Amino acid sequence: MASKKDKLARNEILERKRIAERLRYQRLKNDPRKQEELREKERQKYLKKKQKAPENLLKRNHNKVIAKNGHETSISKIREMMSSSEGQNEVAKNALFGDVMMQQLTNNYLKLKSRKDKLILTRAVSGSLTKNTSYGNITPIFLIQKESKKLVKCYP
Repeated sequence: MASKKDKLARNEILERKRIAERLRYQRLKNDPRKQEELREKERQKYLKKKQKAPENLLKRNHNKVIAKNGHETSISKIREMMSSSEGQNEVAKNALFGDVMMQQLTNNYLKLKSRKDKLILTRAVSGSLTKNTSYGNITPIFLIQKESKKLVKCYP
């Protein structure tokens, strides 16, 4: 615990600082040029703070939206990754990997002989995530869908 003498010394130091600060502001107020500089400085500080506030607000709201949704969608992840040059390289790698995987799975599907084996592969590969994701024109041949109680192949 600090001694009484230390506390007094600390309080004295703080009081001296307060007095020095008051004197400094008094000198600034007496000099019109310095007073104008101080006003301009505070104006700039205010504008900077005001400009930064909406940015922080947007970031906070963005985090709330993501938390509300529970997870980011694949499209939003790609958009966020594309915003940086490192992300663009990562997206290119992932696209190449996806293309190679699609070719490999299609080849494996075509090599299978029985319909039962093909159905097992299709069920193993497709699931709720692949059903909810639209592929555009790159749907693999092995993904099948039910249409009027028939199994129909989906071609790219």
